[in-house]
Amino acid sequence: MPAVRSRLTLRVATVAAVTVLAIALAGCTSNAATSTATPTSTPSSVSAACVSSGPASDSVKVTGAFDASPNVSLNAPLKVSSTQRTVVIAGKGEKAKPGSIVNVSFTLYNGTTGKTVTSTGYGAGRSSAITVDASQVISGLAKTLNCAQAGSRVVGVIPASEAFGTTGSSSLGIAANQVIVIVADVVGLVAAKATGTAQTPPAGLPTVKVAADGTPTLTIPSGYTAPATTQIATLIKGAGAVVGANDTVTIQYQGTNLRTGKIFDQTWGKSPYSGAVSGFVPGFTKAIVGQTVGSQVLAVIAPADGYGPSGGQSGAGINKDDTIIFVVDILAAQAPAAG
Repeated sequence: MPAVRSRLTLRVATVAAVTVLAIALAGCTSNAATSTATPTSTPSSVSAACVSSGPASDSVKVTGAFDASPNVSLNAPLKVSSTQRTVVIAGKGEKAKPGSIVNVSFTLYNGTTGKTVTSTGYGAGRSSAITVDASQVISGLAKTLNCAQAGSRVVGVIPASEAFGTTGSSSLGIAANQVIVIVADVVGLVAAKATGTAQTPPAGLPTVKVAADGTPTLTIPSGYTAPATTQIATLIKGAGAVVGANDTVTIQYQGTNLRTGKIFDQTWGKSPYSGAVSGFVPGFTKAIVGQTVGSQVLAVIAPADGYGPSGGQSGAGINKDDTIIFVVDILAAQAPAAG
């Protein structure tokens, strides 16, 4: 089960389909829902070395302005044994590395048939946040984005072994063992933690101390009593866009069970999570809708807004009457594409 569909914060419903997730899911195999301790795995199996261009990627002809729909010509069928990457437009911004979160607008092509598969679209509100992490996205996509500078347009020609393999992707119409081509515009890099102005939360709530890398440490006051209703506090106020109810968000989070005082799930030490705002338990959704990108939010979620209605989550040690506490860093938000 792909990690992005089994995060503990998700309802037992299918997450709304998002183009970037359709590509990303092929590379995800871990299951965070069973995590009961702070994870120790390091993100990304992508080498820090930059992927070189080659005859296949150089043969893809691309014209057009950055962050606008490209004109692409490719001579299918393309054949590669490993990912090749050609820089079409050289950017001058920050360079992506393994673990970076990259804001990307892209078009996906079938390199075997030459057909256009899908596109995020281009311009404001169209890009998607993708983590350069082969455990989160198909490895060829991670290799294509690694080392790309903000403002760049890159072409990745990716073999089936680093894409959808021997099974293909029925949702994208890609058959088994087919090569794919991605033309990606790197709009910018996304901060890996909340960035904004510290706020003074209401007295009496659990407190949060943040390490240099953004990892939070939650302290529950002695004698703290679970509230009857969900409580939400903004700890850091970001300066980005307001999160809408239909957005797709990229977040870091840490979840703690108030009864046990133990962390039951978190992205810290792994990679940020991207998903539909509507796909979370109600209290989590309430905590992030209306907040701004760059913010950090504390949510003390009463059972009725958490896993109470579903009878708890036994795999994570959450009972139906347990209050759960989340610290959430909102890294990016994408509104639904218009039209």
